[in-house]
Amino acid sequence: MEKFSFSSALMHFRNSQGPSGFVWKWLLAYVLIFGLANTITGMISLYASYQAYEAAAQGDFRFTRPFSNIWLSILPLPFFIAITVMFEASALRWYIRRESFSLRFGKDEFRLLGVFLCWGGIVILLIVAGVLFFMIFGDTIISNMSRSVAANLIITSLLALPFIGLAIYVAVSFMTASALTIRENKVLFISSKRIVSGKFWRLLAAALVVTLPFYALDVIVDLFVVPLVLQLTNSPPQDWSLYDPTNVFQSEVVVTVVTVGVFVLTAPILQLIMLGITSKAALTDPDWVGQTDTIAETFE
Repeated sequence: MEKFSFSSALMHFRNSQGPSGFVWKWLLAYVLIFGLANTITGMISLYASYQAYEAAAQGDFRFTRPFSNIWLSILPLPFFIAITVMFEASALRWYIRRESFSLRFGKDEFRLLGVFLCWGGIVILLIVAGVLFFMIFGDTIISNMSRSVAANLIITSLLALPFIGLAIYVAVSFMTASALTIRENKVLFISSKRIVSGKFWRLLAAALVVTLPFYALDVIVDLFVVPLVLQLTNSPPQDWSLYDPTNVFQSEVVVTVVTVGVFVLTAPILQLIMLGITSKAALTDPDWVGQTDTIAETFE
């Protein structure tokens, strides 16, 4: 029986015994479908922005108010969630059941929607906990802030650490929920914590090794994008009339193309590797009655 280690979890996306040719088909489909979807929504959003800039140049600032076009962000969400679920289910079937590449919306995808709803509930609970904390202690914290920017940064960082730690703990504890759901053909969320037991630090380390390079890339992109965003948003309304809407719009096009391009090219790689890690944890569950000598390994 093959022994399981940190490295085998990290490299499971390369060592999976699923049908060959899956990875390039999955990645290509992901880039094409998400690229097309983001292009369509991006064009709609850019058109709305151009209208807002053109109206602002004429002294009409109704379209530049906060949340004036929030519907453009909300309406596409169900579609993006659906295609994300389809790709996640496809990858997990390859890892766990050794099925070939396929995209569909069936029972597996509906089960994963249940898992996504559980994650949504946890996110809401964490946000509510944070809001309540600052509602109770916010005045005290603000009143004790000093005039030193560095001191304030240290204080806020220390206050954020418990919430960051809690978020990491919850994320790792239930990170195998999707893989477990596909393995057992039923929605399982809380049960995934049992699989993580004894593997927490190795799973966390593998996840960090994968996510940190992508985070670093995101920071680099932001260093390019943020100055352009500030150029668009920091000017007071009375100065909008001095702007050429076309020039402002061109800057936003650059921002959109860069951010969407980076996301579409990197997100599938990150997702595929992470799903490999969680699948490996689900397949090596010592209490899984469906394990066989050919696919069951143990953490050590």
